[in-house]
Amino acid sequence: MGVAMRTHADPRTPRSRSSVRPEIVSSQPGRPDRSTRENHLRLQLKTIFQSSYDGIWIMDGQGIVLRLNPASERINAVTSEEIVGRPITELVDKGVLDRTATMEVLEKKRPVTVLQKALRTGKKLLVTGTPIFDQAGRIILVVCNDRDITDLDDLRHKLLESEARTERFQEELIRRQMEERAGLPIIGRSAQMRRVLTAAGHVARFNANVLLSGASGTGKSLLARFIHQLSTRKDQPFVRVDCGALPATLFESEVFGYETGAFTGARTGGKMGLFEMAQGGTLFLDEIANVPLFIQHKLLRFIESGEIVRVGATRPVTVDARLIAATNVDLEAMVQDGRFRQDLFYRLNVIPLTLPPLKDRTDDLPLLVRHFLSQFNQRFGTDKSFSPPTVEAL
Repeated sequence: MGVAMRTHADPRTPRSRSSVRPEIVSSQPGRPDRSTRENHLRLQLKTIFQSSYDGIWIMDGQGIVLRLNPASERINAVTSEEIVGRPITELVDKGVLDRTATMEVLEKKRPVTVLQKALRTGKKLLVTGTPIFDQAGRIILVVCNDRDITDLDDLRHKLLESEARTERFQEELIRRQMEERAGLPIIGRSAQMRRVLTAAGHVARFNANVLLSGASGTGKSLLARFIHQLSTRKDQPFVRVDCGALPATLFESEVFGYETGAFTGARTGGKMGLFEMAQGGTLFLDEIANVPLFIQHKLLRFIESGEIVRVGATRPVTVDARLIAATNVDLEAMVQDGRFRQDLFYRLNVIPLTLPPLKDRTDDLPLLVRHFLSQFNQRFGTDKSFSPPTVEAL
């Protein structure tokens, strides 16, 4: 190699061993020769490969494992002896990995980054596979880098959970503030109910029409009153119209009122309808799907102009009332069938709110059980209770 050892020690002057400093001398003074540089480079690469905290895999162009570093062995709970010389696909077949980036690199012929799971250790990995091409454009090597992101992913989930908890606390605070203002207890702590109540609190401040949807018994009437109590109209009337309970023949006269002599048996002096009773407040049309088709155009006129016409009258009456409607059926399907006016549907459906059924908010069930049980105990003078297993069974 042309490499020799020499020291600066003077043979005529005795010196300690620690003072002797060896040097590498190349055949070219002041610069290591090429062979020495290559040895140094190989040593550096080997050191990097062996000491890398991230896993490093090297496969040939057919996906056969050529080498893996100690970090790969640690991350995947494998040994070089059982892996080297085997197809990378065997790791999936043997349940070591859930997928392999190498085969995707060979298929797509470009770098690929995938999320991978080491099944033996349960670690989550971010794997980047990079192809190495020869001069003819063929893949001769695939280098994969495994980065263990288990802790990072767990931290991300904890952060998301913390943010979700903060959001829930804020929603709960808003909900309680709204309940206090409305004076109505809303039984519900589930995420679905919190979202509905938060939205209801926001829309209460505006006079836009609201359409409440949901199965019978989900609390549409209570939510309508809740919105009214949080609005600027809370000191004015809240009038509920049960559209399903009014016969079609009486609907018009009950809702819009009538004038003297409008029909046989009409009261002298006429009668104020439910719309006029809601003057300045909120008119709640419950089960609006039951409104007769021939009456729907009069509702549309009220929405557009704020005017109603009593049965038997010739002049309109102006009414200032906010409209909230509720339905337990699919109004859009009724529109398609021609049983509900499309223009009326879109005028009512300005702000849609859907109340979830109990099967989608089972977290609220224990609260509802306690609430109604307390009411029944108070009403009947009893002191009944449900055992925890019973509530769990429900």
